[in-house]
Amino acid sequence: NRPKWNIVRTEVYQMIEEEILFCKQHSKSRICVDNSDIGKSTAAKHLSKTLKNCFYIDMSQCAGKIEFIRALAKAVGVNPNGKIAELKAKTKYMLRMLPEPVVILDEAGDMKYETFLICKEYWNGTEGAAGWYMIGADALREWIERGKRNRKVGFYEMFNRYGANYTVLTPGDNKEKLSFYKKLVTDVVKANLKD
Repeated sequence: NRPKWNIVRTEVYQMIEEEILFCKQHSKSRICVDNSDIGKSTAAKHLSKTLKNCFYIDMSQCAGKIEFIRALAKAVGVNPNGKIAELKAKTKYMLRMLPEPVVILDEAGDMKYETFLICKEYWNGTEGAAGWYMIGADALREWIERGKRNRKVGFYEMFNRYGANYTVLTPGDNKEKLSFYKKLVTDVVKANLKD
């Protein structure tokens, strides 16, 4: 039985919080793409529990279109056992009615292409009323870039709607990267280990 770790407001946590709050308050969208195991998901899950109308979806658990539609409906408080068209309409309605909602799509690189197009539909249906925050590892960026290069439907539009940019937290420079990781690990360890 693993001990419960204390949540630490690391640089990563603070950056993700800043971005999610921005998306929430201004009904904007962003994509955060970075290395795994730096605390992106931990921050997102914690924020979804502490911020009002902040909904967390783990795309690795609902990569397919139907599973995603039901998971999102359930997350925002819509009964997920209905006809798909009704679920989509009710979910969009709910997101338009709630004050400053934001949806976090974690592990976004796991979603299927058809699910990606559904995300675009939700974005269009809640434009100016809901924030969206997509989180993934480098594979997500590669997938989006490949889609754009191959002129695949939806990729350019989605990229532009999500700010036409990727938020990257880990520095590119090796020396800076080393001190970034050192500080990250130290912050977490200090808050969780007595010895």
